[in-house]
Amino acid sequence: MHYLLCITLLQSHRVRQLCRFHHDSYISISRRLSRSQYCSACSSLSLNCHIGKSQDMSTLSTTVHPTDSDGIIDVIAVRGIGSTSSATWKPLDPAHWGYLEWFRSSSYPVRISEYEYPLIDGEKDLFTPTGFRRESANLLSCVDKLRNGNESKIIFIGHDIGGILIKEALTQAAALSGDIYWDTSAVIFIGCPHVQSHSPGLGDSILRLLKPVNVLCDKAKATLAAGLSATIPEVNRYFEENKLPMLATVINTFSENEDIEEQIFNESETKISCAAGNYALQDPRPSSHRALSRHIEDEVCYNMNGLFWRTHSCRLPYLDVWP
Repeated sequence: MHYLLCITLLQSHRVRQLCRFHHDSYISISRRLSRSQYCSACSSLSLNCHIGKSQDMSTLSTTVHPTDSDGIIDVIAVRGIGSTSSATWKPLDPAHWGYLEWFRSSSYPVRISEYEYPLIDGEKDLFTPTGFRRESANLLSCVDKLRNGNESKIIFIGHDIGGILIKEALTQAAALSGDIYWDTSAVIFIGCPHVQSHSPGLGDSILRLLKPVNVLCDKAKATLAAGLSATIPEVNRYFEENKLPMLATVINTFSENEDIEEQIFNESETKISCAAGNYALQDPRPSSHRALSRHIEDEVCYNMNGLFWRTHSCRLPYLDVWP
């Protein structure tokens, strides 16, 4: 019964519309998820979302509510695995805008929400492909419940592994929650690895990322790094194959710090590959990996201001390439 329901969802009118734009999406997603995984993803959408605060489960907490409900722009921020939400998005110093602080200061009706997830979940497989699919389905469910059937444009911001969760969520959105796919106006990746094939150095990069995480012993860190090294290329590959970036502005910020311990991921791992026709801003910085999320650059602000203006002046789906 569940299997038939999931197939019906996949074959809905909205998804078939998506596949006319990207003919390989339907085949790619269908082959990727087995029967049990379809049902698990669908169950996650309806059962596992918690909007609020909890230390033991994934939550989406809204920190800024706009006074004007017309034309809301949802900013969904997903932290990385080496820090907390508060530390990830805290401005670097009083002289610099942080990402969420800058969005908070906007004159447009921006609603800011932060997605929290446990480093180790109850199933102990959050960072395996199966765990990623479940956690990303949960993210979609939380965003659906936040919007409550109302229309809003969405900007996703992801720091390191948070960006990978967003990629998996958007890949699923085409089949499981089409509105989120179509309403995504921008994706901002901050220090996110974009490799699509096995990289011998990726495990070492992840170990550098996990170094300050005191709740894990060295053996647990090595196991986690090995799992992520296998999961990240798979998620990136399907994200690229389904051409999801074609529908949104993509901003990719990454560190070029001379100290590899501060840079974390090297440039070959964090430079994004975009198909011809995409609008993508590559934003390399000398900052450390952990400082990247705490300072928004002027060029990123310029792009976001342009997006806000287009959202409220045109009110059209963003299926074209923006100047």
